[in-house]
Amino acid sequence: MNIAEERVGGTAQTIEQENEGGGPVYEVLVQQSDGEMKEVEIDGDSGEVLEVENADKEENEENEDEADEN
Repeated sequence: MNIAEERVGGTAQTIEQENEGGGPVYEVLVQQSDGEMKEVEIDGDSGEVLEVENADKEENEENEDEADEN
């Protein structure tokens, strides 16, 4: 979690482990001091940050997909 916190400058709220491409990937939700939420994906083997995205944007996309299904 320290990797994610240092990368985006905030406090980790949640962490999930997934397996992508045969190895562990950690998705860490980090809240920044301004309240913005970032999702940081970290390679579980190397500790490399794979992706950083705005968590609110991802959540909005999921909500739009659910609305389209209804």
